[in-house]
Formats: sequence, C-alpha cells, structure tokens
Amino acid sequence: MTFAVSAICGETFPWKSSDTDSGTDGPIASNELTLTPVAGGTLLSLLVTYPSAEVRDMALGTGMTDGMETSYARLERTIGTA
Repeated sequence: MTFAVSAICGETFPWKSSDTDSGTDGPIASNELTLTPVAGGTLLSLLVTYPSAEVRDMALGTGMTDGMETSYARLERTIGTA
C-alpha cells in the first residue's frame, strides 16, 4: 500500500488535500490533510474517515497510531531544524 500527499502550497490557508488509501485488499479510507498557520508555525491535521466502526477498529489494531506518531515526531524534528 502506498499513501502520499503532494502539492504546491501557495498563500491560501487553510490548505486542504484529500486522498484515499488505494492498493489495499480492504475497504478504502478517506484521508483529509489540512495545513493551517498558527502562531509560531503551521498546524498539520489529518482526518481519516473509515467506512465503518469495524474497519476503523481493525486499522487501529494494527499499531498504525504508533507508526504515525513516530513519523510525525520525525517530521517535526526535521522541520524544526530547517
């Protein structure tokens, strides 16, 4: 499975991008990424919508939240040093 968001961000805020997880054997989740300027930086919000509570619980049971948190912490460290 591959998930990527790419775009050129201009001066329109909040900036939003929507995508779906594809290439999976299961139901498709909808992903909405929003970048909003805040004091001292930019707030990144990711809303993942699953087709049912059962699919959501199945995804959460994979440990994806730990992996996502690790990735966001790495992103914050990288951007914070730029």
